[in-house]
Amino acid sequence: MLMLDALFRVDFRHPGAHEARENGLRFVPRRWRQFFDSIRGFSTPLRPWVMERRCPALTDAYQCCIELFTTYRMLHRHLAAQILRGATTTGRAFETRDDNYRTFVSEIGSLVRDTAALRIPGIGR
Repeated sequence: MLMLDALFRVDFRHPGAHEARENGLRFVPRRWRQFFDSIRGFSTPLRPWVMERRCPALTDAYQCCIELFTTYRMLHRHLAAQILRGATTTGRAFETRDDNYRTFVSEIGSLVRDTAALRIPGIGR
């Protein structure tokens, strides 16, 4: 997921999702983090590059990737939320199970929207 986030440049707009990502990166080897940072740091983001190519097959392939990534995040949100109703997310502590659940659903919901925002306008599936 970290590689896909870097490749597609998913913006983590939800403060909690950003915090959770940063906390999760503690467990990722330094060399991997550097690699993901180098992918994210390419001069041209993938989405505008695909749009500039004006190649229907490339645009369709890109769009399929975004749709699958968004679907994965929606499924992750639903299934993990059911499991986490008594656990903590990403090593953070919450006062209640419901608070933990609501926080997780909110953060992942934001990630679903952030990922879906990478769709190319005017291209429907």
